[in-house]
Amino acid sequence: MAEPFDPSALPVDTSPEIHDQPVSNLCSLGPRPWLISGLIQGVLTGFFADPSNIEDPTLRDLYWRLDAEGQNVGSLVIEQVSRWNPTQTAERPGIIIKRNRLTSSRIGINDANMGHFAWDGNNRYTRLLQGSTTLFCMARAAGAADRLASEVMVQLLEYGPTIRSHLHLMRFEFAEYGEIMELQEATESYAVPLTVAYAFQQNWCLNEAAPKLKRIELDQNAFEP
Repeated sequence: MAEPFDPSALPVDTSPEIHDQPVSNLCSLGPRPWLISGLIQGVLTGFFADPSNIEDPTLRDLYWRLDAEGQNVGSLVIEQVSRWNPTQTAERPGIIIKRNRLTSSRIGINDANMGHFAWDGNNRYTRLLQGSTTLFCMARAAGAADRLASEVMVQLLEYGPTIRSHLHLMRFEFAEYGEIMELQEATESYAVPLTVAYAFQQNWCLNEAAPKLKRIELDQNAFEP
């Protein structure tokens, strides 16, 4: 058993160091579409940062790496569609991440959290949100784009349950492997779209500013003409 901390044992004019780590957006805001897209990007950049992680030996010359100035000096581009420059994937393969629409569905009557006892008298609500993100795996050759897409698909399949568990999502899974297509934005380049589907509940509570009315008393004489 560890000994209890004794502040008097510290040297004179010193105090314990407090390492206060900032709370991430995911912890403070909960699941949001842009956060989920950023998480997918983070998972892929971490995977391709070490070529030994890649299962397909023909793809082990692809890697993602930042220099001291934060610029990608690797042989693979992994970027959000809002920051994508078509000339980048014309020069090297890439994975471009695009967030799709988010839909909202009702779970309970008036969005109320059904079956919950509000001991404090405040109303609690819940809503089901469902969305998806598409990853475009691009390369100069159709076969290279298809191989890159297959590698990314395997990672999304295998790590999907872990991501879903850590983010407390109702759903996070690989949903579709699309047809190969030729890009119009980057000539002589091909892309394979991969779709990831996710779903989560949005829960909230409305704190009443004043207690609810117990009854309303009406004087019938007040309505006489």
